[in-house]
Amino acid sequence: MSNQNKKIAWGFTAGAASLIILVLVLAWFLLDSSVPPFHGEPAAFHHFTLKNLPRPLNYRSLPIPESSRRNSQPLGLSDLGKLESWMTFDYLNQAFHLPPDYLKTALAIKDSKYPFITINRYAKAQKISDSAALSAIRQAVASHLQP
Repeated sequence: MSNQNKKIAWGFTAGAASLIILVLVLAWFLLDSSVPPFHGEPAAFHHFTLKNLPRPLNYRSLPIPESSRRNSQPLGLSDLGKLESWMTFDYLNQAFHLPPDYLKTALAIKDSKYPFITINRYAKAQKISDSAALSAIRQAVASHLQP
């Protein structure tokens, strides 16, 4: 048997052993989940089973603390130069604290996926360059931010 074949045989053996161990551990969890803990046993020794595992949290259902938001303060007129074509209208609405449909109305956006479209996608739909779209958006945001 060549060295190449020996390596393949050992790899297969290790993989098979790992699979057998995984199946045995899974079977232990499934079979053990129906066995109640012994009376008088400390809580630390209760059986660790699949039924006792907590359910994963849905991150979307959790509130975002104000302190962890990137831009809790709205961006201002001085930040208009930072706009880029990869940004979505949803991001712009949140960053500049704009009303949700303000840019849709101001720019006459008809895309049903608004506000989750990028400036680049808006520019392509309007058949204008990214820089022209950015300029129009800057003007619209500036007119809203100016007193």
